[in-house]
Amino acid sequence: MDKADMYKIFAIGIVAVFVIEAFALGFMNNSSSNRATDPGTATLATLSGKAATNMTIVRYEPYLIIGGSSPEIDGIKKKLIDSGMATYEVQTAGNTILNLRSGKDAPSAAAELEKANATVLSSATIATAAKVRVEGDSISTTVDGARFKMQMRPEFEEGTVVPASFTADVQDGQIVSIGSFTFLPAIITGAQAAAILEGTNRTEYIEIAWENRTVAKQIAKSEGAVYREKSYISIDQGASAETLKSVLAQGKAFVTGVQPGVISVKNDFTGRQEAFALLLPLNLTPQFPPSVALPNGSSNASAEALLKKLAGAGISARAVESNTIKLKFPLSIEKDGKNYSSAGYGVELEADAPANATSVLLDVDFEASGSTITRFISIRQAVQSAAPPSSAGNNSTAAG
Repeated sequence: MDKADMYKIFAIGIVAVFVIEAFALGFMNNSSSNRATDPGTATLATLSGKAATNMTIVRYEPYLIIGGSSPEIDGIKKKLIDSGMATYEVQTAGNTILNLRSGKDAPSAAAELEKANATVLSSATIATAAKVRVEGDSISTTVDGARFKMQMRPEFEEGTVVPASFTADVQDGQIVSIGSFTFLPAIITGAQAAAILEGTNRTEYIEIAWENRTVAKQIAKSEGAVYREKSYISIDQGASAETLKSVLAQGKAFVTGVQPGVISVKNDFTGRQEAFALLLPLNLTPQFPPSVALPNGSSNASAEALLKKLAGAGISARAVESNTIKLKFPLSIEKDGKNYSSAGYGVELEADAPANATSVLLDVDFEASGSTITRFISIRQAVQSAAPPSSAGNNSTAAG
């Protein structure tokens, strides 16, 4: 047996141990004292609570654990080995272990394999912020940060800082284990994308006043219409995180969630005055978007017939005709030097097509996990479009 084979067997043994133990959350690597720093908590023996902090992806181990088998996956593994990014592969416990030249290559190698629908995990070392606040049911404390190892999808580059939430067990001022670990999506605002103009359409629909959205829903559906209920209030996009937290804390009676530009409310909440009373003192101006009913021709429903039904129920509504443009996003969107994958997301906006245009410039806000867009928050036609300006306004849509 030559030395190369011996090294492979040795590496397989180490990897097998990691695969079996699966780097359970709570495997802590913390040499500091981690004593609670709050006054009066020095004698606190145990505490279990919730924590939210920024996490740093310190490093990846130089191998990937790959699930799935197909000629496409095999082809990508061979390509990675031929390029020198990977060195060899071994089979163990129903998975493939692909050894890498460096742990830094884990995200790019994983991205290639995921294109072939492989599931890919990597063993990562992750560190919390220097101080972590742990909120218990009746008492809270601040402890020193810690680092730990876990298996995760290597979607972030080494050194990336990502917000996360988790539960933490504290003993004698030290975090001894964590659970329910979740990376929180990053919210990216003010990005721009030149979307391809794929077509135009003229649409007739019915707008229902915001406060009538819930009672109108059943009537619209009974007439075969597609109904888009907007149980949210629009606010300024630039509201700070602290302001949004205040909205959530003070509006518990009717607020169900907050995000930049949008306050979600209960479906049966219709109190405009209550909303004004909450938001105006926080320097937020609320807007109450109408819900939309789209008559369904296949069921012989028409805007006129649906309007009569709604009027008979005392519901304020009006017919609207508009031009819409169908757009397709580029495969990636750049913001602050980083590219985010949009997977060619399609959207239809209420707007007139710019004359002789093949693309339209959009302002977008979205949530992202690593370099992947997971949800669009807001999509608006930019004031300065990629084509000569038209008479259309700065139209927008909230993406759910």
